[in-house]
Amino acid sequence: YFISNGKDQKCKVWDIRAACNSTNSQVTKETIPKFFWDYRWQPYPGNPEKVKHPHDRSIFTFTGHRVLQTLIRCRWSPLETTGQRYVFSGSQCGSLFVYDILTGKRTAVLRFHRSVMRDCDWHPHQPLLASVGWDGSVVRWRKLADEEEGDAASGGEHSASLSPPPMEL
Repeated sequence: YFISNGKDQKCKVWDIRAACNSTNSQVTKETIPKFFWDYRWQPYPGNPEKVKHPHDRSIFTFTGHRVLQTLIRCRWSPLETTGQRYVFSGSQCGSLFVYDILTGKRTAVLRFHRSVMRDCDWHPHQPLLASVGWDGSVVRWRKLADEEEGDAASGGEHSASLSPPPMEL
Protein backbone atom coordinates (compact mmCIF):
# COMPACT_ATOMS: atom_id res chain seq x y z
CA TYR A 1 0.00 0.00 0.00
CA PHE A 2 1.05 3.58 -0.49
CA ILE A 3 -0.48 7.00 0.19
CA SER A 4 -0.60 10.24 -1.74
CA ASN A 5 -1.74 13.81 -1.20
CA GLY A 6 -3.08 15.63 -4.23
CA LYS A 7 -4.03 19.06 -5.45
CA ASP A 8 -7.61 17.74 -5.56
CA GLN A 9 -7.54 18.15 -1.74
CA LYS A 10 -7.58 14.39 -1.09
CA CYS A 11 -5.30 11.97 0.69
CA LYS A 12 -5.60 8.54 -0.92
CA VAL A 13 -4.57 5.05 0.11
CA TRP A 14 -3.68 2.85 -2.85
CA ASP A 15 -3.19 -0.87 -3.28
CA ILE A 16 -0.46 -1.10 -5.89
CA ARG A 17 -1.83 -4.46 -7.04
CA ALA A 18 -5.07 -2.75 -8.15
CA ALA A 19 -3.57 0.50 -9.46
CA CYS A 20 -3.80 -0.38 -13.15
CA ASN A 21 -6.55 -1.95 -15.17
CA SER A 22 -6.15 -2.02 -18.95
CA THR A 23 -9.93 -2.00 -19.54
CA ASN A 24 -10.24 1.45 -17.92
CA SER A 25 -7.25 3.02 -19.65
CA GLN A 26 -9.40 4.79 -22.27
CA VAL A 27 -11.12 7.68 -20.50
CA THR A 28 -13.18 10.16 -22.45
CA LYS A 29 -12.66 13.88 -21.88
CA GLU A 30 -16.31 14.41 -20.99
CA THR A 31 -16.20 12.14 -17.92
CA ILE A 32 -13.48 14.00 -16.01
CA PRO A 33 -14.17 17.47 -14.59
CA LYS A 34 -11.49 19.97 -15.60
CA PHE A 35 -10.40 22.91 -13.51
CA PHE A 36 -8.00 25.60 -14.62
CA TRP A 37 -6.41 27.01 -11.47
CA ASP A 38 -3.08 27.27 -9.72
CA TYR A 39 -3.01 25.70 -6.25
CA ARG A 40 -0.16 28.00 -5.18
CA TRP A 41 -2.44 31.03 -4.88
CA GLN A 42 -6.01 30.09 -5.80
CA PRO A 43 -8.56 28.10 -3.78
CA TYR A 44 -9.62 24.71 -5.11
CA PRO A 45 -12.56 25.34 -7.48
CA GLY A 46 -14.30 21.99 -6.95
CA ASN A 47 -15.85 20.24 -3.97
CA PRO A 48 -13.44 17.49 -2.87
CA GLU A 49 -16.33 15.54 -1.36
CA LYS A 50 -18.15 15.36 -4.71
CA VAL A 51 -15.53 15.49 -7.46
CA LYS A 52 -14.26 12.00 -8.23
CA HIS A 53 -12.38 10.57 -11.17
CA PRO A 54 -14.62 7.93 -12.83
CA HIS A 55 -11.81 5.35 -12.72
CA ASP A 56 -10.42 6.09 -9.25
CA ARG A 57 -8.83 2.86 -8.01
CA SER A 58 -7.82 4.04 -4.54
CA ILE A 59 -9.11 2.01 -1.60
CA PHE A 60 -9.58 4.97 0.79
CA THR A 61 -10.01 8.69 0.21
CA PHE A 62 -9.71 11.20 3.05
CA THR A 63 -10.80 14.82 2.81
CA GLY A 64 -10.81 17.79 5.17
CA HIS A 65 -7.22 18.98 4.98
CA ARG A 66 -6.14 21.48 2.32
CA VAL A 67 -3.28 21.03 -0.12
CA LEU A 68 -2.81 24.65 -1.21
CA GLN A 69 0.13 27.07 -1.62
CA THR A 70 2.69 24.23 -1.63
CA LEU A 71 2.91 20.46 -1.70
CA ILE A 72 2.01 18.98 1.68
CA ARG A 73 3.21 15.61 2.90
CA CYS A 74 1.10 12.76 4.18
CA ARG A 75 2.52 9.81 6.08
CA TRP A 76 1.68 6.52 7.77
CA SER A 77 1.75 6.17 11.55
CA PRO A 78 4.50 3.79 12.75
CA LEU A 79 4.13 0.07 12.31
CA GLU A 80 5.70 -0.73 15.70
CA THR A 81 3.26 1.27 17.85
CA THR A 82 0.09 1.68 15.78
CA GLY A 83 0.25 -1.04 13.15
CA GLN A 84 0.16 1.77 10.57
CA ARG A 85 -3.50 2.25 11.43
CA TYR A 86 -3.39 6.01 10.84
CA VAL A 87 -2.60 8.29 7.94
CA PHE A 88 -1.78 11.88 8.82
CA SER A 89 -1.22 15.06 6.86
CA GLY A 90 -0.42 18.71 7.36
CA SER A 91 -2.72 21.32 5.87
CA GLN A 92 -2.70 24.82 4.43
CA CYS A 93 -4.89 25.90 7.36
CA GLY A 94 -2.05 25.08 9.80
CA SER A 95 -3.62 21.97 11.36
CA LEU A 96 -2.49 18.36 11.51
CA PHE A 97 -5.19 15.94 10.32
CA VAL A 98 -5.16 12.29 11.44
CA TYR A 99 -7.31 9.69 9.66
CA ASP A 100 -8.07 6.11 10.76
CA ILE A 101 -7.76 3.62 7.91
CA LEU A 102 -9.85 1.00 9.74
CA THR A 103 -12.91 3.23 10.10
CA GLY A 104 -12.24 5.62 7.20
CA LYS A 105 -12.91 8.57 9.52
CA ARG A 106 -10.97 11.59 10.70
CA THR A 107 -9.65 10.78 14.18
CA ALA A 108 -8.09 14.10 15.18
CA VAL A 109 -7.38 17.64 14.08
CA LEU A 110 -4.42 19.12 15.98
CA ARG A 111 -4.27 22.90 15.84
CA PHE A 112 -1.41 25.26 16.58
CA HIS A 113 0.30 26.67 13.48
CA ARG A 114 -0.83 30.06 12.19
CA SER A 115 0.19 29.27 8.63
CA VAL A 116 0.74 26.31 6.30
CA MET A 117 1.86 23.11 8.03
CA ARG A 118 3.88 21.43 5.33
CA ASP A 119 5.39 18.47 7.12
CA CYS A 120 4.87 16.29 10.18
CA ASP A 121 6.14 12.99 11.51
CA TRP A 122 5.30 10.43 14.20
CA HIS A 123 7.92 9.06 16.59
CA PRO A 124 8.52 5.39 15.78
CA HIS A 125 8.29 4.15 19.41
CA GLN A 126 6.44 6.80 21.45
CA PRO A 127 3.03 8.51 21.26
CA LEU A 128 4.70 11.68 19.97
CA LEU A 129 4.29 13.69 16.79
CA ALA A 130 6.21 16.69 15.45
CA SER A 131 5.07 19.31 12.97
CA VAL A 132 6.66 22.26 11.24
CA GLY A 133 4.89 25.24 9.74
CA TRP A 134 5.57 28.27 7.61
CA ASP A 135 5.01 30.34 10.76
CA GLY A 136 8.48 29.19 11.89
CA SER A 137 7.18 26.92 14.67
CA VAL A 138 8.34 23.38 15.26
CA VAL A 139 5.78 21.71 17.50
CA ARG A 140 6.08 18.50 19.51
CA TRP A 141 2.69 16.89 20.20
CA ARG A 142 2.57 14.59 23.23
CA LYS A 143 0.32 13.30 26.04
CA LEU A 144 -2.24 12.15 23.57
CA ALA A 145 -5.80 11.87 24.93
CA ASP A 146 -9.18 10.37 24.01
CA GLU A 147 -11.00 13.18 22.22
CA GLU A 148 -12.04 13.86 18.66
CA GLU A 149 -10.46 17.27 18.16
CA GLY A 150 -7.97 19.30 20.12
CA ASP A 151 -6.40 22.72 20.26
CA ALA A 152 -2.81 23.22 21.30
CA ALA A 153 -1.79 25.10 24.41
CA SER A 154 1.03 27.63 24.47
CA GLY A 155 4.72 26.68 24.51
CA GLY A 156 6.82 24.14 22.62
CA GLU A 157 5.05 20.96 23.73
CA HIS A 158 1.35 20.51 23.24
CA SER A 159 -1.29 18.12 24.39
CA ALA A 160 -3.12 16.71 21.43
CA SER A 161 -6.04 14.45 20.87
CA LEU A 162 -5.22 11.04 19.56
CA SER A 163 -5.26 7.62 21.00
CA PRO A 164 -6.44 4.48 19.31
CA PRO A 165 -9.76 3.07 20.47
CA PRO A 166 -9.59 -0.40 22.05
CA MET A 167 -9.29 -3.19 19.52
CA GLU A 168 -12.02 -5.81 19.46
CA LEU A 169 -11.16 -9.36 18.45
